[in-house]
Amino acid sequence: MSGVSPVAYGADPSGKSDATAALRRWVAAGGDLTLPAGSHFAVSDTIVLERAGSWISGRGTLVAQAGLAGKPLLVIRTDDCIVEGIILENPDQLRTTAGEPTYGILIRGNRNRIEGCIVRDFQMCLATDATGEFYDNSFLSNHCRVLGAGDDSKGQGENRGDGITDWGARAKIIGNTIEAAPGRGGRNDCRIGIHVEGLGSYARNRGGADVDTGSEIIGNIVTPSPDGTGRFRRCYSIEGVAHARLIGNYGRGWTWNGVWLVGSSNGSIVSDNILHQDLRRPTDDGAAWKPLRAAILVYANDGVSLRDVQIRGNMIELANGSQDNGIRVQSARGRIENVMVAANTCTAIAAAGDDTSGILVVEVDDVQITGNRVKGGWNNGVRLLSSQHISIDGCTISGTRGFAIAAQATRIRLRITRNTIVDCGQGIEAVGNAGSVIDANQITGIKEYGMSFSAGDRSIVVGNIFQGNAGRVARFGDNPGLSFSANIGLTGL
Repeated sequence: MSGVSPVAYGADPSGKSDATAALRRWVAAGGDLTLPAGSHFAVSDTIVLERAGSWISGRGTLVAQAGLAGKPLLVIRTDDCIVEGIILENPDQLRTTAGEPTYGILIRGNRNRIEGCIVRDFQMCLATDATGEFYDNSFLSNHCRVLGAGDDSKGQGENRGDGITDWGARAKIIGNTIEAAPGRGGRNDCRIGIHVEGLGSYARNRGGADVDTGSEIIGNIVTPSPDGTGRFRRCYSIEGVAHARLIGNYGRGWTWNGVWLVGSSNGSIVSDNILHQDLRRPTDDGAAWKPLRAAILVYANDGVSLRDVQIRGNMIELANGSQDNGIRVQSARGRIENVMVAANTCTAIAAAGDDTSGILVVEVDDVQITGNRVKGGWNNGVRLLSSQHISIDGCTISGTRGFAIAAQATRIRLRITRNTIVDCGQGIEAVGNAGSVIDANQITGIKEYGMSFSAGDRSIVVGNIFQGNAGRVARFGDNPGLSFSANIGLTGL
């Protein structure tokens, strides 16, 4: 390496003596800085880089010592810096359970790049600071092993334990591997693998056209510890960041959600991700928060508006006995509108929990559920509750224990069309709906009812095909204005 080594400023490269003071002199010089390969520098207090345009590289190691609990090891308090290929370690797993967590690298500037680094056993491995809106920071091809706050039965964990966190705008988080550290005899309850969030109340650098917007999370991997004792509550989280893209990532073994898209994250895309749940039963981590469990959760509450979201082309696989839903779109005193759920595959290996659905929509306006494949032991394939302006079109649903499609209290405009339903417990349920059209569906191998109607009004059932069904084809309750025509195999009414 051609850069200046901290050894030139008196730092001990063996790691046997404290190098903090020498490292501070080294970064104060700025410019091209190098940690020589194989070197170890003991750090007992925060190192602050303040010279814009500095470049720290090499394969040397900064080793956290007593005194760094609740502090960052390295702070970048400037713009346009690069940290490339270095190693940061916290071998004694210094951590806090309240107040500030222990950080690897904390950024307080714009256009900085962290690339190819190894960051082990920090509570917040790589992060921008939550005290300002920082722009255009990049986190590329890093490997992070993350500490949480320990066992959440002690009431800890939700505000620490992130691999990469950006509280800013236009972040690029690409090609990183994030892994939870093992639990050391118990559990290591981490918060989020990769996390972007807009915090308007904290932003100091307001006025830009892209405030709280435009972040990209592409091609990353988030996993539990190899022994499964360390897990993230959420693999990926987008909160209050508009026009975000979460594309082509892998996540496994979360305790709450594989993907969390919440707040005013308008115009965002969650696409082509692979989410595998290997946890057969939920843990009690964060139980006081009463989390909604799903591989992908789209959520708005308490007056928040979330609109224009696409969930498409994702592969979701849940282990036998999992209590998670596949894709869950839900508002709770908020508003969600214009959501597309398209071309996803949601698979439950054998039986999932008794209240699970491959796709669940609750209190949402204008949802297009198109071309999805839902298969395996879900209780319901697609379930709608108290929503309106819904289209379920061209989906293939197989193997569910209950209804393949269950639509309940959809107030205005429900259309269920061109779906293929095979070998499910029951076919299509319509309860309390108004103005429904159920047409051109093919329903085969149903064990009980092909269709079930009650408490509805002004619905049309036309051009459906029923074949090979063991049970009764249709069941009726009070349905004024219900019209049937041109259905094939619709017998036993």
